[in-house]
Amino acid sequence: MDVRVTGRLGTDLPLPDVVLRVHTAELAPGSPGPRPLEHAALRWVDAAEIPALDWVAADRAVAADLVELLRERATAALPEGS
Repeated sequence: MDVRVTGRLGTDLPLPDVVLRVHTAELAPGSPGPRPLEHAALRWVDAAEIPALDWVAADRAVAADLVELLRERATAALPEGS
């Protein structure tokens, strides 16, 4: 799978031995879709589904930022006048 990093999401999240930085990305043209390697499953969700997911504590710190980003992108994708 080939991806292109498109930006940052949220702020640095200090953890005991590392700093977690979350980046946004998109699939490169012609790249196969993602598949789970370190997790049991992988699925696409929209902004409304984010709060109900079973997040680990570090990921919960950026969940609100992710919801905002997804809502902004959904609004930007609407046809003019919608």
